[in-house]
Amino acid sequence: MPSSGFPTGPLVLDASVLFNLLGTGRPTELLRALGVPCWVEERTAAEIRRMPGQRTESAPLQPLIDDGCLNLLRMSEHAYETYLTLLSGPSTDTLDDGESAAIALAVDGLGSVVLDDKKARRILATRFPDVRSGTSLSLIVEAARRADWSEQMLRDAVSMARSVSRMAVVLHERSLFAELLAVESN
Repeated sequence: MPSSGFPTGPLVLDASVLFNLLGTGRPTELLRALGVPCWVEERTAAEIRRMPGQRTESAPLQPLIDDGCLNLLRMSEHAYETYLTLLSGPSTDTLDDGESAAIALAVDGLGSVVLDDKKARRILATRFPDVRSGTSLSLIVEAARRADWSEQMLRDAVSMARSVSRMAVVLHERSLFAELLAVESN
């Protein structure tokens, strides 16, 4: 199974990551396998009003919250100040509510942030270089490794996330993705 290079410790999840986890069809298994607290800020959670691939609104995160594998919280005043700085300024240097909230929680010390958006990752690396980060793909690979999934189970989860949620693969993880697919063709 490929190595993910995923951060250790508590995690703050962005909306795109949560959509991708939901798209795997196995979000509870994946989050439980990580064995660390996973957090979502209220503003980020509000962006997820339906299951990927469905048109009707629902509360897709509620089962994860009820199960205890995802924790919902409101950011602190200090995190809120960081959040506001990520929302204001030129469009090249600002983010949406969910990404800003996830980064603000991580900057506030809640854990590493997991996000896929290219601009969000650039802003994080530039403004907050000490905050560790991961991506949807690295989270899925790491959870599968910790749960001792077969390579086929991992490939299926990644394929579902890509087809149902349209999970993107960030540039620096294309070799990880190719390695995962190469195993399938052998």
